[in-house]
Amino acid sequence: MYDTLLDLINTPTGLTISCSLLAILVAVFIIMRIVGGGRLLAFNNPTGRVLVSQGAIKGLILRICSTIDGIGHPQSRIRTSGGKLRVRVYIQLRGNTRLSDIAALLQEKLDLALRQNLGIEKIGKIDVVVTDIQATAKKDGGNAGKTYTWEERYE
Repeated sequence: MYDTLLDLINTPTGLTISCSLLAILVAVFIIMRIVGGGRLLAFNNPTGRVLVSQGAIKGLILRICSTIDGIGHPQSRIRTSGGKLRVRVYIQLRGNTRLSDIAALLQEKLDLALRQNLGIEKIGKIDVVVTDIQATAKKDGGNAGKTYTWEERYE
């Protein structure tokens, strides 16, 4: 049996089939790892595991962002690395806000909410990425709510 299998693999067709099967198995493994069922382990208790869906985490992130003045259009990406939850939040800054203050406040609130509200114990980095900066509109001319280009903000 072993010799027959080796003879099959040593033929060009057998080698192609073997490599194709290996590639399919690797692709399935990678897809399963990426998808991961969409749930993260929050904690274990004596009666079982407690899982939290990625949708619940993203909803919490949106609610936290909505409580902070100066943040607009938040989006988030969630993944696990080394058994820890990693969060990347994409935001737009509005008005005259300091990025360092907004980022520190957002990271602090998210860490606290994930630990207290959802019971997630293993939290890694919470990265904040600014995707746009919206300047405060000038009071003259009725341009309230207008978004200015980068060049117009500093003329």
